[in-house]
Amino acid sequence: MIYRANKGPLVATMYMRDANVSLAVRNATIARVGSAIDTQFGED
Repeated sequence: MIYRANKGPLVATMYMRDANVSLAVRNATIARVGSAIDTQFGED
C-alpha cells in the first residue's frame, strides 16, 4: 500500500487498468458460458 502510494498516479492507473481488464475478461467469460448453456438447452 505504501509502495503503491509512493510510486504515484501512474502505478495507480496501471492497477486500475489491470482491474478493468480482469473485469472485462470475467464478464466476457460469463457471457460466453451463459450463451453456451442457453444453446445447450435450446433457449434463444
